[in-house]
Amino acid sequence: MLGLEKKKFCTVESLCMSYYFGNRENEMEISSFKFVMELNKKEGKQYTDVRFRKSRMPRYNGTVVLFHGFGANKVTMLMTAMYFRTMGFNVLIPDLLGHGESSGKTSFGVRDAEIINEIIDAQLSDHIKGKPIISLGQSLGAYAAMHLAKMRSDVDGILLMAPVADFNKSAIQYVRVFKPPFSSWLSDEDVRQAAQGAISDSNVETNALDMLSLIEKTVIPTLIMTSEIDRITNSKDFAELQGNHIKQVIWKMRAHVFTSAIDPKTHIEVMNWLDLHIKKQPYIYL
Repeated sequence: MLGLEKKKFCTVESLCMSYYFGNRENEMEISSFKFVMELNKKEGKQYTDVRFRKSRMPRYNGTVVLFHGFGANKVTMLMTAMYFRTMGFNVLIPDLLGHGESSGKTSFGVRDAEIINEIIDAQLSDHIKGKPIISLGQSLGAYAAMHLAKMRSDVDGILLMAPVADFNKSAIQYVRVFKPPFSSWLSDEDVRQAAQGAISDSNVETNALDMLSLIEKTVIPTLIMTSEIDRITNSKDFAELQGNHIKQVIWKMRAHVFTSAIDPKTHIEVMNWLDLHIKKQPYIYL
């Protein structure tokens, strides 16, 4: 599918992670692709339509690891992955634990990062090692992106799309925005306790989910994309982050579920950031 190979990796404790891998050495025989996405969610309807021409994109030699958000799966990151494929990157797109075709229960990105680290070393080393890695996470997947960057010296960039800064607050807003069955019966305190219970059940340390601390403690160039209207990720939570390695882009009108979509404005921001931190070379705007 789309030039990607579906693979599976199982740990010694029988946790199995499903993922797509796209090898730059086996690129699709296409000169361009059109990215069209229309979302009609409870956050509101949004639409993007943009064509990427391979001949007009810069070329890189590295890998982008793309982590999806809570309740989603690897398929939701395919169009974002295709964008990076047009620039020559390998792409690695896993189902987080407890999502899609991966087994286990949600580990909030922590165990996921450990398994992806194993996958890179055990199954994909020939394609990935010795070349730059960009760790990309959307929403809850931002935790996995940060923890992968913590454990690898070859991660040269971190790209966070609507990252979760405060898990308890985001859980409450997630319930209020998406309104899962019977959620109207739950108070904010009920949701907060359920969120804490889920963290405890996953055996994840609370400080492992301190996103602001994780970002400030790294020295890896980090691009953060948030939106003024996003109720699940509050842009203001990231405004006071200190560090020359950090850049925040705030969109005016972009729903939480739409943050991984690549439109012309996102393309320009990503290109400027890549050109500065990953590789210096001329490029052409769409």
